[in-house]
Amino acid sequence: MEWKDVLDMGLGAVAFVAFLKLVFRDMADLRQRLERLEDQARRQNHYLSRLVNAVEAQALRQGLRLRGVKEVQNGE
Repeated sequence: MEWKDVLDMGLGAVAFVAFLKLVFRDMADLRQRLERLEDQARRQNHYLSRLVNAVEAQALRQGLRLRGVKEVQNGE
C-alpha cells in the first residue's frame, strides 16, 4: 500500500467522522427545537384551559343574572 492510498483512506475517515459529527449535531438541534415546541404547546394548552374556564365562569354568572332578572320580571 502506498502512502497516497493511506492518505486517501485517512482523508475518507476524517470526512466520514466530520459528516457523522454534523449529522449528530443536527439531530441534537432538532431534539432541542422539538423540546421547545412541546414546552410551548404545554404552555398554550395551559393558557387555553384557563381561558375556557374563565369564559365558562362568565357565562354561568351571566346566566344566573339573566335568570334573576326574569324571576324579578315575572314576580317570582
